[in-house]
Amino acid sequence: MKLMQESIGDIARRGISLLDDSATQRALEAAYSSQAAARAVQTSEAVFKKLTTVRNDPEIVCAFLAGWRAMHGTALYVSGLMVRLLRERAVAHQPAAELIGNAAAEIAEIIAEDTGVADIPHNELFAEFARTACGDNRWELAKYNSPACDRFRAYVKDARLHGPIQAAILTTAASENWNTGEYTFFSASVVDWLMASRGLELNQAEKAARYVTAHAGNTELGHFLHAITAWKHYCAARQCEVDPELARTVTETYLSQVEKAFEALYTLF
Repeated sequence: MKLMQESIGDIARRGISLLDDSATQRALEAAYSSQAAARAVQTSEAVFKKLTTVRNDPEIVCAFLAGWRAMHGTALYVSGLMVRLLRERAVAHQPAAELIGNAAAEIAEIIAEDTGVADIPHNELFAEFARTACGDNRWELAKYNSPACDRFRAYVKDARLHGPIQAAILTTAASENWNTGEYTFFSASVVDWLMASRGLELNQAEKAARYVTAHAGNTELGHFLHAITAWKHYCAARQCEVDPELARTVTETYLSQVEKAFEALYTLF
């Protein structure tokens, strides 16, 4: 008998359970018990199931890839957040300067894989995945753009580059924790989907799916923990208390934005 696949929400909760700060842990668990979280999980899982269990028109696959890429190719904005922190460090006095520098270093670890410092740059992995899934590169054409996914991208961009630093860090933490669940959920079916839809051998499908599987499990989970540590360093530098309620609010906002983007993707099928 085939075991039931673990949900995106349950996977995200496992990451939250690793936090050593019980107040923040409870706050983030509350965020994942919200209606925003329930809708985000239900809608996103429905998208991946439609994508991988139905033989879809290539035009639909291209549109999915364009929208999904807009939601995830945001490492540049993490880099921007790191620059903001380094600029604050440059004008701060000790011991705040060291703590802000520590926060920046934690943020840097979030994009080590994306940038290629730790492995193949993830934009290259995505290009290979999308080219294989689509059959060519036409998913990059403007006609496949999703306004809702573009709005999600703009929200992430604004939060990381222009929002208050604490909220910018916490939006990044929310993203990494959600992504732990999303990529891990998708990784359970992506190889079989590529084999069935593109007629690939197992080794070919596994190679093409590396963009998804590289983000599954501990990769994004580790990024989430780096972001939470960065937040705590920054709060210590600014001599303010860590605010679990702020973490909950930012996370719920992120999840509501996720749901809107995935709702648009669902309408493709």
